[in-house]
This record gives sequence, C-alpha cells and structure tokens, in this order.
Amino acid sequence: MRLVLLGGAPGIGKNSVARAVLTHHHSTSDGPDPQGDLRQATPLLQWIDVDGLWLHQPWRVDQAMRDLVGANLRALLGNAAAAGVDVVLVTWTFHNNQLRRVVVDAAPEGTGVRTVQLVADQGVWEARFNADPDRPTVDDFYRGRHADAQAMRADVVVDTTAVSIEQAAARVAAETLGAGMR
Repeated sequence: MRLVLLGGAPGIGKNSVARAVLTHHHSTSDGPDPQGDLRQATPLLQWIDVDGLWLHQPWRVDQAMRDLVGANLRALLGNAAAAGVDVVLVTWTFHNNQLRRVVVDAAPEGTGVRTVQLVADQGVWEARFNADPDRPTVDDFYRGRHADAQAMRADVVVDTTAVSIEQAAARVAAETLGAGMR
C-alpha cells in the first residue's frame, strides 16, 4: 500500500481536488482471477480526510483527542491494507512534519509515502477561503497556516493559483497514481 499525503492551507482546495481525483479514477480489469473476481489493473484508491476525524464539538485539542485521531487512522489504514487498497489519498493541512508523522506512524509497516502540497498565491487563497460561507474570515491564525503550508517541502508541489480543480486533480493523479485517471 502507498500513502499519498495531500496537504495545503485550509481552504486551498484539498477536498475538492481529492474528490475530483476519485471521480475521474476509473477501473480497468485484467480479467477474472481463478475465483472469478476481476483483477484490477487500476490501483484501488481510498480517500481519508483527517479533518473529518477531528469533527467534534465542543472543539478540543488535547492528548485524548490526538490519541483518538491516531487510533482512528491506524484502524482505517490497517483495514485499507487488509482490503487490498493500493493507494490511500490522505488530506490534511500537513503544514508541519509532525502532522505527516501522525499519518505515517499510523500506517502499516512498509507502507510507501508520497507527499503532495497544494499551494496558491496569498490573494487567491484568501479569496477562496473567504468565499466559503462555512469558514470564518481569514485572520492571522489562518495566514500563518497558509505560510507554513506554502513552505512545506513535498515530493510534488501543485500550484493551484491559476488552474481548475480538474487540472490540479489530473496533476495529482498523474504524479501519484499513474494510469486510471482520464
């Protein structure tokens, strides 16, 4: 199994890009195996959004919640490996190496890792962030997250400033999945 860690600032488009990767990732078959099940030529892809594992109210970040997220990640990644998932696309800000470590440490031993960071010019990012009615207004906290996420080194950096979600998704897929994205 391989992990693709898709990071970027809050509101940069990680979930939109991940959803587009999944939407356009189509299966091809190598024909039936001896049990009659189709053998897949296209890698089996699973998406996990770590922010979804943090959805709780009242909002709390403490060791108990960190342990809960780690346990949930271990369960999800272990079950994905047991089910034969080839690639797990994991979205989170990944604005520091500690967050990457949380996911990598939760994966089964021997899991490969490829990092992808979505970036955008600050003005474009702020406009996208502020256009989402479910988000607060950009403030110094979020500007700091943007700056930290922009500075993160990655195997692949996709600048989303002037590209569509579909174009960004195609680049992410080409760099991490190979065949199977049309």
